[in-house]
Amino acid sequence: MTAFHAAAFFGHVDVLWLLVRKGAYIEDKVRGTISIIIFKPSGARKLVPIENPTPLQLTAARGHFEATKSLLQWGANPGQDTEDSSLSWAIQSGSTSTFKLIDKHTTVLPTNYALIVAVEFGRLEIAGCLLDKGADPYTVRNTDGYSALGVAILEGHSSIVELLLDRGADPHAGACGYYTPLTLAAENGYRDIVEILLDRGVDPNQVGKGVDGALHAAAWAGHRDIVRLLLDRGADVDKSDQDGWTALMSAAGNGFEEIVELLLQKGANPNLTDDEKLTALDRAREDGFQETVELLREYGGESGPDDDSEEDDGDDTDEDEEEYGEEDEREGEGGTNGD
Repeated sequence: MTAFHAAAFFGHVDVLWLLVRKGAYIEDKVRGTISIIIFKPSGARKLVPIENPTPLQLTAARGHFEATKSLLQWGANPGQDTEDSSLSWAIQSGSTSTFKLIDKHTTVLPTNYALIVAVEFGRLEIAGCLLDKGADPYTVRNTDGYSALGVAILEGHSSIVELLLDRGADPHAGACGYYTPLTLAAENGYRDIVEILLDRGVDPNQVGKGVDGALHAAAWAGHRDIVRLLLDRGADVDKSDQDGWTALMSAAGNGFEEIVELLLQKGANPNLTDDEKLTALDRAREDGFQETVELLREYGGESGPDDDSEEDDGDDTDEDEEEYGEEDEREGEGGTNGD
């Protein structure tokens, strides 16, 4: 990194001006990668690499408004709205003033990609600005196929979820592939977002094609508070998925005893079977969760019709006792002959 890039990184306007007067190239790129620490609204930090950045990209990524303003005045090119553009780095930095400054100097309106960046990093005000400029909250998706709403849910940005819903995002549509927004929020443990979606009229029993519903997802992931919320809002406690699994089976198979008990208290049938003719008790036992097995038995839980593990255990015991008895007889006969 040259002195010019170092001055940009730390936002030293006077040093930048001195080097420009001495002939520093305004678009000079770092030969290599520089890592920037980005802080999200939650306080979480993310280390983001910038490959071959220009001075303007560095000032934007660091949120240095005055240094960015000076470089633009001296002719720096803000570029287009791409992954490595100065506009994208300004969004990630969270500096709304720096974003607006660069946006003012771009020759085209920001594309939907900028909205995905703002949503991912939790930049509520900037996301609002982009929506005002015409960014589409419904069709835009990131490289992994997540919609803007899906990205907001995945990152746990409840305020941006509400913003996107207010601006036309569909709370019922797929967040990624066949994942519904509700299932995505439930699986990732975001109770506040689950509640927002339910308040917006989403059916608690909604499922995507080939994807578990929200209750299954919450039970499988161990989110007891979300399981309770969904049940209180009308989720079908015994609804089965494409493989015949109920939420009770999902919780039992992962040993989430408190969720198993909650589901049973809410009326879950412990003796329903999946496509393999196994019950919740069978699923708990096959993964070694004996306490969960005992809990299910307290509520009348039994093994499925095709599960003969208990019978096998009993038969083995009888055979062992019979075999030992025969050995004792042979030893007794041998001892008598010896005498």
